[in-house]
Amino acid sequence: MSAIRELDVVRVISLEGMRCGLEERYARAPRIGDIAAVVMLLRAPKHADGYLCECVAEDGATCWLATFPRGSIEAVVATP
Repeated sequence: MSAIRELDVVRVISLEGMRCGLEERYARAPRIGDIAAVVMLLRAPKHADGYLCECVAEDGATCWLATFPRGSIEAVVATP
């Protein structure tokens, strides 16, 4: 499993362990297959890393903002 860093583009592969505050300003909850950007890497002693991710619509509006464990996201590799 390759390292994921802040600003990497990721795909949601599982909703297990995901935390999402569904606020009125967000359009919807995360779905498997969604593409998002890692906006913050969350680290704490004695805890697994978490990844705060944001999914953005074509118009630039935030669809959702959620925290995922490493096993629930995968890096999206850009093709040249």
